[in-house]
Amino acid sequence: TVRSQLWPEAQPTYAGYLAWRGLVPENEMSEESRKWLHGHFGFANGNQSHMLGYLVPGDNNDTREGHRYYNWVWYRTAVRDRLSDIMTDQDGRDRGFAMPEGKLSDQWRDHVYQEASDLLPPAFAETVHATKQPFAQAIRDLVVDSMVKERVVLLGDAAFIPRPHTAASTSKAAANSIALAESLSGVGFDGIDAALRQWEQPQLELGRYLHAQGVRSGNYLMHHRLSTR
Repeated sequence: TVRSQLWPEAQPTYAGYLAWRGLVPENEMSEESRKWLHGHFGFANGNQSHMLGYLVPGDNNDTREGHRYYNWVWYRTAVRDRLSDIMTDQDGRDRGFAMPEGKLSDQWRDHVYQEASDLLPPAFAETVHATKQPFAQAIRDLVVDSMVKERVVLLGDAAFIPRPHTAASTSKAAANSIALAESLSGVGFDGIDAALRQWEQPQLELGRYLHAQGVRSGNYLMHHRLSTR
């Protein structure tokens, strides 16, 4: 990648936990689960465990009741060696840091179901069991010291990976891009370097802020610690 060539020191680091994820058609959830979870942003916190869920549009952006999906995300700690096993798919292929839907091995799918039964409130546990194909992503951190090398720039998650608790990756990438366009608008060839320097500093500040906020949130949600380290 461009980053590995020009910013070889900037490598994402594993944060020590992953997100199990799933999408369930709402009409496949039990009546009791729908009663507790629909119409609310649901949470369930535990030791080294944080669960959340909410309704999202269904196929073709359908928002009618009975046609939506319930989206859930369950953060669980996992040591690095276990992560490697989790991210080996049903065909024996190493998926690195993201397991796509439909590829999780039977062993780890059953593990998710069992842990849901053991650890989650009934409405969430039933919803996890209703998920035919759970998938997963490792939570990682990335911070760079610069976003400009000559005429090359890093944007979005290529520069900073904020943890998903911030819900900021998409908006950050958009903010980087809009600010870059505004900085370069009307600038002649000789002014590009100065425009990039002017653009870079506030984007670095934004990335550092979101990174620190994500680490703080993750530490609290997963370990009930407030430190940013």
